[in-house]
Amino acid sequence: MRRLSIATAHAFLLVYSTTCLESFTSVKCYFEEIREQRQDFQEIPIVVAGNKSDMTSHHRAVHLEDVSEWLYCELPKLRTKLLECSAKDNYNIREVFRTFLTLSKILTTNGEENSLKRRSSAYVNKGKCDVSQIRKKCLFL
Repeated sequence: MRRLSIATAHAFLLVYSTTCLESFTSVKCYFEEIREQRQDFQEIPIVVAGNKSDMTSHHRAVHLEDVSEWLYCELPKLRTKLLECSAKDNYNIREVFRTFLTLSKILTTNGEENSLKRRSSAYVNKGKCDVSQIRKKCLFL
């Protein structure tokens, strides 16, 4: 099922916990799956979000600098954005999804909705987009 989702997704949101190095390792593995299955992986929007930014620094296992180095130095020329957020404190949650939709060109930079075109299905929506269409177009790992 994941292979099919990766093959048809238009964007990816990869989330790791800033307090768990294993979760960041999983994000790297998911990215490798995307790279192996999609020849156009450099053109696909990917948002990498570090959750639990509300935790104190002594609980932090994954530092923003390490993720930045992996994302921007080891993997240059990608349509990516790195953000940290806290679901508990509702910090940067809207920004994560706004960035996700903007990179996916579902929302324009001024917040207007864009028309959706799905690569592997018969429908094309020229009006407003709704949440069910966004869910069909995106894969959350």
